[in-house]
Amino acid sequence: MVLPLDVKDREYKKFVEVDGEVAVRTGLTVEDIEIGAVELKDAGSDTRAKVKTDGTDNALVVTQNSVPNPSNLDVALSTRLKPADTLTKVSTVDTITNVVKSNVTDSSGTALRNVIITGTEKALAVSMSQDILLSTKNTHSGILAYNVTWEGTADLTYAATAIQTFFKATERCMIYIDQSSDETTWELTDEWLVYENSADTQIVYTVAPYYRVRVKNVSVSSESCTFMLMTAATPNIAVLPRKLDAKGHLVTCINSIHSEFGKDVDISPMGALETGTSVKLVGAAFIGTTIDPNFWAVGTPVGNGAASQTGGTLTLTTGTPTANGSQAIYSVRVGRYVAGIVNYYRGNIRLPTVTTTTAGFINTRRWGAFDANDGYFFQAVQTSPDTNPILSLVCRKATADTAVTSGDFNGEANNQYILDNNCHTYEIYWTNKNAYFKIDDDVIHTVTGDTTTLVSTPSLKVGLSCTNSGNNTAANTLAVRSSTINRFGPLETMSTSYHIAGASTNILKYGPGMLHKVILNNPASGAITVYDNTAGSGTVIAIINPASSGTPVTMHYHCPFSTGLTVVTAAAASDTTVTYE
Repeated sequence: MVLPLDVKDREYKKFVEVDGEVAVRTGLTVEDIEIGAVELKDAGSDTRAKVKTDGTDNALVVTQNSVPNPSNLDVALSTRLKPADTLTKVSTVDTITNVVKSNVTDSSGTALRNVIITGTEKALAVSMSQDILLSTKNTHSGILAYNVTWEGTADLTYAATAIQTFFKATERCMIYIDQSSDETTWELTDEWLVYENSADTQIVYTVAPYYRVRVKNVSVSSESCTFMLMTAATPNIAVLPRKLDAKGHLVTCINSIHSEFGKDVDISPMGALETGTSVKLVGAAFIGTTIDPNFWAVGTPVGNGAASQTGGTLTLTTGTPTANGSQAIYSVRVGRYVAGIVNYYRGNIRLPTVTTTTAGFINTRRWGAFDANDGYFFQAVQTSPDTNPILSLVCRKATADTAVTSGDFNGEANNQYILDNNCHTYEIYWTNKNAYFKIDDDVIHTVTGDTTTLVSTPSLKVGLSCTNSGNNTAANTLAVRSSTINRFGPLETMSTSYHIAGASTNILKYGPGMLHKVILNNPASGAITVYDNTAGSGTVIAIINPASSGTPVTMHYHCPFSTGLTVVTAAAASDTTVTYE
């Protein structure tokens, strides 16, 4: 075999002849090769790999070098995470799955929380701050005199969701939590009563950034008290019941229904809810163009004053050109007040623009439940150069008026009310002790007669008036769409009876009431006269002229009277029974 000169050809042609035949034929048999002891060493030292046995198999020990934290992890998380922080602070950190073991530390090196692993997921264990913020501005202990109010100062709610108070006092107290958007005007107030020597805690959700707490001593014995108040803003608090019933409903009950007048609805021991029906006592609609004299008594006009009605509206005008004109109108009947039941006035009133451009001109308009002697009413006074009338709320007792002017109202919404020229719904509710003034369903002021009554009689008429003064010659008006007095309760109460034998004059009642029946037990020839008065004269309700008979006769009336009830019988042989209330 001739070897080629070229090395490449030489290597190839070692085994292949020129004619393409294989020059050398070989055979290779593969079998296990036994290798003796072998050492695996580190490239730069004599450190050898270890082999361990578990009793059956041998294995080479392999370990992983520790993986250092990403260089920016401690920097990114060195500041303690707060609820307001965003997760963008760690957006540049390497994926946590790259970290075998790592601690998150603050700037001082203190570990905050380790990485936690759930299944195949890895995440930082974090939490929100749940600190309860004690308000030192609304926490106090001390002595509080009767009818005096202790008042805290404005404090921030921070990130709190609720305000919690703990209170205890030796006398009965009212607690108020006020909330404000600017720590000056307190837009929302929650209040409740805490009885003497009882510990109380309440929770109110926050709706504004500022709050304060007030405590008023309302002791029934007019005594000073020792009280202790603690207040805190709490971050997360649950005020709903802690469990559900078998049907998944909230486990709760109605302990009380609190009204806008600060009173709770009563539930009887038998489980009945105390309710009432509204009944109109006084007032009538203004239909047509004639003021109905059976329901309305038009007062004597002063100057060019006048009253007229059209289109469902009664209009009182002072007239012109005579100065100081006026006009008033009152209901004929009285709205009888029954102890234990509320009466209320309701009117839809509009105050047209008045003219008081000349210095000294004054116009006064009044509407409500009143007459010349007693009552409750709204009063709008316009003086030059005022651009809007000023509203006052008035209690009149024996011709003396006590007024509260806008800016001093104690309603929850605001301490003032700005009148305008639109029609609004005005209401006055009264009891033997309190009077509540409402406009468009909002209670704007409450008056309480703690030591004396607010009026001489709670049985009142509807009253309306428009009066100029200060030599005002302009024609100013009051527009009335409705004015009524109503009872929030039954029309009739339990009646009483009075027996009359023979001829006599009998005063059965002083004040308003209801005549139900006149029963002729032994009809005798002779007139029986029934008067709406406290004497045998005046307004006649009925004149009865029975014929002599041995058969009793019952006559049903159901007629109201306003002044009193007097019955005069003329026949000596008559025998009569009257039922009334």
